[in-house]
Amino acid sequence: SFHFGIGVLISFPLWYIILFIVGLCLFNWWVAVIGLVVYPVSFLIYLRSKIIVKKQLLRFRRFGMWWRGDTLYHKAKELRNNIIDNLNKII
Repeated sequence: SFHFGIGVLISFPLWYIILFIVGLCLFNWWVAVIGLVVYPVSFLIYLRSKIIVKKQLLRFRRFGMWWRGDTLYHKAKELRNNIIDNLNKII
């Protein structure tokens, strides 16, 4: 995870710097500037989609455990419900 994060923080800006230079060489200057403006937006979309994909994979995993009737899943769900009930009693 750490290596992946460092790779994203280095490779993502590096890619856009390369695109900026190519845009300056092959196209007009305003095409390159548009690329630089789009960079922060696309980076935020990437980060958000990464979170959404992780959550969806965990939902699939949880559904698979429920479908198979995994006892560990049912025990964890029961413990979670007990904790929530106890917290509700306190409040």
